[in-house]
Amino acid sequence: MATISVSSASGLTTAMAQAKAGDTILLASGNYGAFSTGNDYSSAVTIKSADAGSPATFSSVSLNGATGITFDSINFDYKFKAGDPEHATPFLVSNSSSIIIRNSVFDGDVVSGRNAIDDGYANGRGLLISNSNGVTLENSEIKNFMRGMIIDTSSNIKILDNDIHSIRSDGIDVVATTNLLLEGNHLHDFRGAPGSTDHPDFIQFWTTGATRPTTDVTIRDNVLDIGKGSWTESIFIRNEKVDQGQAGASMYYQNILIENNTISNAHSHGITVGETNGLTVRNNILIAAPLNPADAANAAYIKQFGAQHDVMVPQIHLNAVSDNVSVTGNSYSGAPWFSGPRFDGYTNQSDWKVAANTYYADKGSIPAGSGASNSGGGVVTPPTDGGGVVTPPTDGGGVTPPSSLPGINDYVLNLATLAKAAFRDDASMVTVGGEKMIRLDGVKDYVDLGRLTAFEEAKKISFKVDFSRDVADGAEARLVWNHMKYGLTLNGDGLMVQVATAKEGFKTINIDNLGLNDTDEHTVRVVMNQVSNRLQVVVDGEIV
Repeated sequence: MATISVSSASGLTTAMAQAKAGDTILLASGNYGAFSTGNDYSSAVTIKSADAGSPATFSSVSLNGATGITFDSINFDYKFKAGDPEHATPFLVSNSSSIIIRNSVFDGDVVSGRNAIDDGYANGRGLLISNSNGVTLENSEIKNFMRGMIIDTSSNIKILDNDIHSIRSDGIDVVATTNLLLEGNHLHDFRGAPGSTDHPDFIQFWTTGATRPTTDVTIRDNVLDIGKGSWTESIFIRNEKVDQGQAGASMYYQNILIENNTISNAHSHGITVGETNGLTVRNNILIAAPLNPADAANAAYIKQFGAQHDVMVPQIHLNAVSDNVSVTGNSYSGAPWFSGPRFDGYTNQSDWKVAANTYYADKGSIPAGSGASNSGGGVVTPPTDGGGVVTPPTDGGGVTPPSSLPGINDYVLNLATLAKAAFRDDASMVTVGGEKMIRLDGVKDYVDLGRLTAFEEAKKISFKVDFSRDVADGAEARLVWNHMKYGLTLNGDGLMVQVATAKEGFKTINIDNLGLNDTDEHTVRVVMNQVSNRLQVVVDGEIV
């Protein structure tokens, strides 16, 4: 095993051609520019900075069809150039195997001269791993990118002990990957762009566009901390293919373990997991953290929701149709004003185990007769509720959840009370025939009613909508939308009714030939009854 010393880009090209399995190429300090290789070595050839304190720098790296290459103590430094798209990918591992990157830094850059929203905020993707097998990133730093890293259609991936921060959108994204270990990473202090459409997450998985699910995943011992940075969601594993009715059980995530993570954040999606077969969520700590109002993205967030809102409390959200689920030993703290459930999805499914989840009271003692017990150190164990659903008992500090939510009858939306901020894009209030109405032009606009918390635990919901089309064009037009719960959409002369079902996820039901392709005023009532598993739709007084 030889050691080859290199001080130039051309020297590196020569060294790569000469290197044998097990050799080390030592790079002198300096910028080696763009580097690309598809070399195949039977065991690792290491490319390493001779001086870790003054590391060698690459402006871009592309490994395509490479095998057996290790980078050690390298500075991967991206500089934004005019015309770079937000998905610029300067550092890429594709169609490769047995690749290791350790003790290195991926340093991004901010946008300049694009538009008022993007300028001054991070661009590009720190690292893309695509169609590869056996890739490890360890003890490295990723900062100042739009997205920290994306793992796409790969296998046997290890992301270990990395520091990921100052990211504009997502820290780690995953799709169609098997045998993945995310362990010991610190994701913190992101920097969001206010006014953008970003959906920031520390860790996000998706199935959109995928032909296979992600399987065999461990997310362990990570720290996800908002710090002084912008709000983000924490671990967000949605299964779009299934919940949109495009696939069934064959696209369920398989064998997901989420354990021993500490989440200190200010968003409801603490641990959110879509349709899965084989899910364990255990011994995680979820802390409701205060927002830094000096952060511009946080200032906009607070303006929208207020300083204390349910959406700012990390919770566990699981899809009720998932199979073979275990939720044990998780704990919650913070937000003493929050009175809602901190875990949902469990409805006494026979193949779910839910137990020993606790709430750490912020202060105070447990009152007599509450049914709770204190196991020491401020740990408040909720009274048994038959399912381990965590709701903190009264703790003397203002946490007093109701035993049941009040019934709501004939809730009527008073248009006159809607704040101007609720109207998005071109939505507006108009007066026709002396009556106030909402007008939508059908292109991106909508009215945001906010979170109607009083309905969240209801097992029976009915809503009625009076509407008329401006033009009898039969175009698709959404009337009501409660994300991934229920919706009502005009389509042609009929309706699409969307509803979350117990076994099939989010399902669309089409009802045609209703004569709704005109400009007359119509009334639609939708009745949903979880207890009897019944859905009823009434159009202009007739059950359809």
